[in-house]
Amino acid sequence: MDILYGVNATGDGHTSRARVMSVKLHRNGDANLSYLFSGRAAKDYKDMGCFPDYQRCNGFVFVQKNGTIDRWGTFKEALFGEHSLCQMFRDVAKVKSDDYDRIITDFEPITSYAARLKSIPHIGIAHQYSFRHSLPEGLNPWRLRIMSTLFSPVKNHLGLHWDHFDGKDILPPIFKAPKEGPIEKGMILVYLGHEELTDIQNLLRPFTNQYEFHIYHKDIEDYDDRSVPGLVFKPKSSLGFKYDMAHCEGLITNAGFVAPSEMLHLGRKLLVKPVDGQIEQVSNARALEYLGYGRTMETLDANIVRHWLDERFAAKVRFPDVAEAVAEWAVHGDFDYKDGLKRDLWYRTEVHRVLMP
Repeated sequence: MDILYGVNATGDGHTSRARVMSVKLHRNGDANLSYLFSGRAAKDYKDMGCFPDYQRCNGFVFVQKNGTIDRWGTFKEALFGEHSLCQMFRDVAKVKSDDYDRIITDFEPITSYAARLKSIPHIGIAHQYSFRHSLPEGLNPWRLRIMSTLFSPVKNHLGLHWDHFDGKDILPPIFKAPKEGPIEKGMILVYLGHEELTDIQNLLRPFTNQYEFHIYHKDIEDYDDRSVPGLVFKPKSSLGFKYDMAHCEGLITNAGFVAPSEMLHLGRKLLVKPVDGQIEQVSNARALEYLGYGRTMETLDANIVRHWLDERFAAKVRFPDVAEAVAEWAVHGDFDYKDGLKRDLWYRTEVHRVLMP
């Protein structure tokens, strides 16, 4: 079976999820996988060894500036930039329906439109598809529902979220379960990749007499634990970040999906700051508070950080191995029958509340 796997590379979460899924799919001898990534410059792709001979296309992007969505910049890019809609649909035309038996897309627009326009059997698997369902009030505003449909117009899809919210086709998150380690009291992990590094330092300095903050950021080139007492600066590293995640007391991050999922699985404190203007992240932040799984701040607010640091309890949500079940189903299952998959995975999800050391 020849499968084209499309991955939206604009966020680390999509690529991280694809790494997990690729291992599970490759274990199935019936699957011959090809990969298509879009939404990121060629130099920004890292640790791609598990995606042999992947295709890279420009795709479509939302331009960000100073931690917020630049609407005018996004409009200009869509019309005249490297990530123009014209180029995107030229890439859609290059996908040949005879070359693939199925398409799996992780909210990637080129493979999504190719599957829909060329009637290729397909399934969309991503957090964003959960917004097409009836979620509690405020978690999927109409703009978010429209955006998720236009960006990836697949007919058949599985959404991923921290709760099923009685939704028809929503599964628990897909991620590689982090290796657990002993918690280092007072060690706080920080990954606010959409904020300015100087703003992050100013936010955390008042608390460095009691806590040690390990900061990952795209603007950090070298490890530095001496220039600012209480702040440890680390260049981006998936292995290093996973190690620190296993030992930290809590995580301060933007309101993505995969990193919070991993922290919930470990049972660590979680504080998120949604990217301004990114309605998906706003929804994620509201969902965490709605479920009682974490705290949120709309701006880099030291008062909220202070109260969060003082909290002694955290949510621990033990999610099953969703990737294993979905990979088996994607290769051998009936794409139109998802009820059994959903029931089994949510039945095996456990929610606890734990006391921090």
